[in-house]
Amino acid sequence: INNKRNIINKGITIRTAKIYYILLNITGLSLAVFLSFKINFPLFSLIFVYCIITLWLYSKHMKKTFLIGNLQISLLSALTMINVGLFDLLPIIQGEITGYNHNNHIHIQPIHIDHLKLFFNIILIYALFGFLLSLIREIIKDMEDIQGDKYGNSRTVVILWGYKKTKGLVVTISLFVICLVAGIQYLQYSIIATEFSLLYQGMEYKNIDFWGINNISIIYVFSIQVFLLIFIYKTLKSRTKEQFRKLSLFAKIIMLLGILS
Repeated sequence: INNKRNIINKGITIRTAKIYYILLNITGLSLAVFLSFKINFPLFSLIFVYCIITLWLYSKHMKKTFLIGNLQISLLSALTMINVGLFDLLPIIQGEITGYNHNNHIHIQPIHIDHLKLFFNIILIYALFGFLLSLIREIIKDMEDIQGDKYGNSRTVVILWGYKKTKGLVVTISLFVICLVAGIQYLQYSIIATEFSLLYQGMEYKNIDFWGINNISIIYVFSIQVFLLIFIYKTLKSRTKEQFRKLSLFAKIIMLLGILS
């Protein structure tokens, strides 16, 4: 009812789909275990065990629940970004702090360790952005799929709350994202507005050279805010399944623009 493009029993059989499902999970988990042992953090492989179990439970039960399924999918979306920091930055940071590094040819200066910690925090900001946008999109999808969800006895937000309150929740989360982006803008402005004169090793410095602080990045961040405001307007105006489908696609585009920055 919700998805006319479903290929199961049209393009492939259920049995074939289950085989693909098992093979893909085994392949993904094997790569995760290999990588986890490679960086000397074997317990990190449990993250992917969690992902597999969560997606299974979501497809069987959680997609019909009130907000729990939405939050789980949003968390998995955020994990795709957090994992970059966990697998790429954390082993180097931890190795330098403890004096053991699995890449013995890599030695990081203490000041660069601080840089890596900063980069990890930046990744967490992106993950929060991805989590919130994914949550928004999941709630929009519930409004799009309300007909089939009612048939399946689901207890989604829109079924229990109605369109008006659900749209209010989407707008509230969207405004929080706008505030988050405004925080980044404040950081950009503060660094640009900071001027000083420093002579160091024969070089004169008059401002701070920092990641993401230039005119192009400022315009880019501002454009994301504009898109979010348009998104809020379209959320309040949407009524039909097709309008919610386009709104869901718009949320994907905003998420992609944010991550591409």
